[in-house]
Amino acid sequence: MLNFISLVLFGIELILASIGKPDYFNSFFFWLDLVSTLSLITDIKFIWDPLTGGDAQGEGGDSADAASLARASRGARIGTKAGRMTRVIRLIRLIRIVKLYKSANQAMAANENMGGVPSLN
Repeated sequence: MLNFISLVLFGIELILASIGKPDYFNSFFFWLDLVSTLSLITDIKFIWDPLTGGDAQGEGGDSADAASLARASRGARIGTKAGRMTRVIRLIRLIRIVKLYKSANQAMAANENMGGVPSLN
């Protein structure tokens, strides 16, 4: 349920940022936010299962098979979550680098306007 609430809140933030921030819509950060928001859908069972047809309750089979399958897939889920966290950390680092580059460029441009060192561009 928290994933669904996060999806809704991030969707609202995306819409409000598109309205409120100049040059945000269709920018790099807009697309980054959109992809990350849409990736939450895979974590929301009541949305993802109908999309993929992966509803395990209607497939039949005995409970022993279901339990052994659940135990066998636990390690795969842990690995998937670890991989997802690694991607999130990489994206955060990339965002920081882009923001740092942008602010450094703006500072150098302001310095150049005052007769200082030329900018990186």
